[in-house]
Amino acid sequence: MILAVIAIVPLLLERIHNEEFDRNERIQAAYKQALDVARQGAAEQNEVIASARAILQVIATARATFDASNNECNRFLATIAKPVPWIKALSVANLQGRIICSSESVSLDLDVSERPHFRKAVATDEFVLSDYYVGTRIKTPLITLPSPSADRITPPPRSSSACSNSAGSSTSPRPLFRRPVVC
Repeated sequence: MILAVIAIVPLLLERIHNEEFDRNERIQAAYKQALDVARQGAAEQNEVIASARAILQVIATARATFDASNNECNRFLATIAKPVPWIKALSVANLQGRIICSSESVSLDLDVSERPHFRKAVATDEFVLSDYYVGTRIKTPLITLPSPSADRITPPPRSSSACSNSAGSSTSPRPLFRRPVVC
């Protein structure tokens, strides 16, 4: 019996060692795969942000050609937003934070003046990327990307881009949009 135990113990210890080694290899492979997925997700998100920033710059430039208070602006933004699945809404807000033009009619007259990303975009005249938050109307996670209007846009840093909501100011009966922000 003792001889049987002496013969089996080394085999059992080797089996335990091999299982532990295999387990550690699988854990390391899972960590590597998770890291690769996270990096791929970050790269894709950066591409979306760069695309959104480009869209916002085009909108900011084109927006100056029509009055934000009529349906032409709403149709223009809806036409741009509809085919892009990651854009939930495109909106233009005045400097007081009231949405005056939007691809989503339910957003019209919404007050965004208290939102940190809107305040920062107005204060800095720069493209801003909000933190993730849950939308008050659609109850889904969002990132908002406010951008200043075309005449105030500075060249983008290489690593940033975004989709945002447009802000402007009114100094005459027809608003002069100096800072569009798109959401």
